[in-house]
Amino acid sequence: MTYHKKNRLYIAIEPPEDVKLEIKKIQVFINENTDNILSTKSYTPELLHITIQFIGDIEEELIPHYENILKNITKQTKPFDLTQSMNNAVFTFYAKHVAAFKLLDTHNQDLQNIVNSLRQEFLNYFINDQEAKLSFDARHELFDAHLSFGRTKQPHASFFETTIIKSPECKSFIVNRLVLFKRFLHDDNRVEKKYFPLLGLL
Repeated sequence: MTYHKKNRLYIAIEPPEDVKLEIKKIQVFINENTDNILSTKSYTPELLHITIQFIGDIEEELIPHYENILKNITKQTKPFDLTQSMNNAVFTFYAKHVAAFKLLDTHNQDLQNIVNSLRQEFLNYFINDQEAKLSFDARHELFDAHLSFGRTKQPHASFFETTIIKSPECKSFIVNRLVLFKRFLHDDNRVEKKYFPLLGLL
């Protein structure tokens, strides 16, 4: 049997520096008040991102297909303002243990359009693979754009039930590129980033 090495892919937007600084303050605030309940090892400033589409664990040789999809979409997408969406993001948990701020794309037509375009392009790509199509579609239905910033073993600890964690405020958040994150599952979870400028910024 041939072994195919897989990497985890997701499409994201990098937040501005002021948001990264605010996230760092939030991480410190939580840990100072909970005896370090939050692990931030994988959520350093250079790795912080807003995931807008999780693709999954993909074989290395198939990654160029996903890169081409992303190129086609970014060529048709103009830079857009995400300031209000970031400032109004809602604290939540993903997979019960990942602390995150959820962005409501229904409040931002540009974000909603790009998420829908990605979804449609990927569904078209899976047109001849019904199992992959259903799996991708199921993930999408449960998915919201979000900025993860830590992991905890106790997501329902009393601290999170009694403390309001406000979203990080930013003065300006203009999105001018998307990022394809590739996490190497068999290489200590090393992360590689590839940038795709939006229309007019090539």
